[in-house]
Formats: sequence, C-alpha cells, structure tokens
Amino acid sequence: MLATRSTCWPNPIGITVAEILKIEGNRIKVIGLDALNGMPILNIKPYEEHFDSSVGIEREPGIEWTIETDECDFLETKKYYVSETLTHSAVRLISQQLCKYFPERIMSLLSEIQADALDSKVDVTDLLRKCLVLATRLGNDDFQRWVSQELNGYQDNSDLPLYRVIETNSYGQFTNGYSMLQNYSIPSFTIPEEYLEATTMRLMQPISSLAHMVKNAKEDTLQFPWSVDLIAIMRDRVYEGFSCLAAFNVVSVSRIAGIIDTVRNRILEFVLKIENEAPDAGEALPGAQPIPFETVQQLFKIYVLGDVGNLALGGSDVTQFMHQDVYKGDLESLKKYLLDLGFDLEGSDLEELEGALENDKIDGTQKNIGSRTKEWIDKMKSKVSTGAGAVGVSVATELISKGIEMYLGLHSS
Repeated sequence: MLATRSTCWPNPIGITVAEILKIEGNRIKVIGLDALNGMPILNIKPYEEHFDSSVGIEREPGIEWTIETDECDFLETKKYYVSETLTHSAVRLISQQLCKYFPERIMSLLSEIQADALDSKVDVTDLLRKCLVLATRLGNDDFQRWVSQELNGYQDNSDLPLYRVIETNSYGQFTNGYSMLQNYSIPSFTIPEEYLEATTMRLMQPISSLAHMVKNAKEDTLQFPWSVDLIAIMRDRVYEGFSCLAAFNVVSVSRIAGIIDTVRNRILEFVLKIENEAPDAGEALPGAQPIPFETVQQLFKIYVLGDVGNLALGGSDVTQFMHQDVYKGDLESLKKYLLDLGFDLEGSDLEELEGALENDKIDGTQKNIGSRTKEWIDKMKSKVSTGAGAVGVSVATELISKGIEMYLGLHSS
C-alpha cells in the first residue's frame, strides 16, 4: 500500500532523486522523478551524495518531466506541480545544477564548511562530518583519516598531531603521618628521566570528549591522575619525610578549548585554499578528481597538519619530508630551505633574493613581505612551474612565501 502510485496513497509524502536538465523561467525540466501528472511537489532540496546517493540502484530509462512553479523564482515558492511529460534522456546531480543556475542561493559544501567553522555555535563534530564528505569527494585518504581520527579518537601516538600534545605541571598530595601537603608541586627534577613522559599529556580522545570536558568544567583547570604504578615509584622521591599519596597533571580548560579552536581554524584555512584552487570541488561527482592529488596533499600537510617548512616538493613523492627549519634573520637556513624544496633555483636567484630582502628592510622590522621581495617571488613562478611538477604554482609559491615569512619572523605556527 505504501508503495502505490495512487494520488490518494496512505503515505502521501515521498522522496525522489531527480536530475535537473534545464531551467526555463518558472519551469524546471528533470529526469527520474517518481510521480504522476498533477501530483504536488512540496519542496526541492539540493542533492547530497552522503545521504541521497542512488549508486547501485537500477532504474528503467526515465522520462523527462517539467516542474511548473507558482512564481517565476522557483526557489522562493512553497509548492510545485508536475505538468506534462516530455521526451527521453538520462544523467544525474541536482545540487550541481542548482549551484550552476543559482550560486548565490545554494550554499556549496565548501561554503557550508566555512560558515560552520566561523560559527562557534556549530558543534565541531558536525563540522568534521561535513569535512568527511569533502575528503571523500577530494579523494584524499590522509585528510579523510585525520577527520575520522578527530571524530573517533586516535589509536596510535605516531598519528597524533602536535596540537594535541600538552606539556603540563604536576601536583600531588603528601603526608608524613601527622600532616598533609595538599596540591603541592612536583618538581620535574625529582622524576626519573624514564618517567618524565608522564608529565606530557597526549590527548587521544575523540574531539567530542574534549568539547564535553570544556563544557562541563566546573573550574578553570582539569586534573589528569597519574597511574598507581608511577605514584608508587615517586612515593618517597619528592619531599623529604613525606610520602606521595596521589599525583596528577593539571591542564587549563582554555588549553583544551584551544585544541578545538585549532581544528576549526585549520579546517577553515584548508577549505579556503581548496576553494581558491577549485570553487566547485565540494560538488565533485564520485570518482572525479576536482583538484590534482598532489595539490590537495600539499594543502593538507601545510594547513591541517601544520608542516610548513618541513615539506619537500621535489619529485612525485609528495609525502617526502625533511626536518629543515628557517630561523629568523638566518639567511643560510632560508637558502637551504628554498633549495631543498626542489625548484630549479640558481645561485644568482638566491643572490637576487638577498638583495631584495636587504632593500625591503625598514628600521630592522617588517610586518609584511616587502615589495621587492614580492617581485622576486613573482619572478620565480616560472621556475616553480617547472620544478614543482603537478603540485601547482599557487601551492609552491605559498611554500616559498612561508619560508620568507619565517626568515622575517612573520610566520606563526
């Protein structure tokens, strides 16, 4: 009964995924609509592959329909009607077509993620779930794994991002049998070297757990107790004549909240860069590659993992890393960094950069990269295009700029 095609069926509201073929004034031509002539359509929603995918469902060749609206602007009407049948054809995706015809009315996935990242009222887990959809459409396993680990927790220390590692202060309770020392500091020099790691917090919980800690904190700090075994080892090592009864690490609530903000900020930066490369990347069809894999990988390493200055672009292995830092005012470290990026830079190019940096100095301090140095970066784009392979000029130029910012002391990690 519930599947009947009658206009008087007992379950009067159904859902159909249909593709838009053409929009003419107040008429929308679609294919794949499960309806009869004259049947009312209550609403039109953009296609969302994560929820609406019809992959694996076989359909008979469809007929085209015209949906006629009460007003010329169909996106502002509340009710729609199916009118006469038309000819024959088939393809898919409503959302891409809606965005094509009405980009200012329909939010793309990238725009939704940006809006959610900027809105502190949006739960960070909801934001990450949308990123999971984006990761699938970009075809990037590393981004997808990072999102999944933020949602579900980290299983391996080797995957844990540095922003989840916190150096803490440790405190304890001590007694000599007559009096108590409450919440007394445990100096690090009293802890055996092999156990110093206990004062470092590695927060591997799902990000929802961190948000729960922040939301339900009754004080400005949180306590993380030491293991019973470590307390036994430290029993008589801290204060002479006093035994350690309990010990714990103390972390400020704001520090935990900072981890959540870091995730939001890194998502925002990453998505903005993805949008610069391909504004429609969030609406990509399954199996499509809206942005070259190497470019997505570089952006992910830089803006999500924060590996600026530690990434080599030479060759096709974009996961190749080097531990190369650029130090403020250290020209040699900057030169080595630029050469290690793998671009076709020559000695004369580096000498020209040195002259540009010298020319741009303003009383020993700078707030931005100077005009002469910017001209040098623009000049290097031709060499970047030959040395960076499929990474893309924009990403490679970004890495060069970041290196120069670190040399000038402008870069904050």
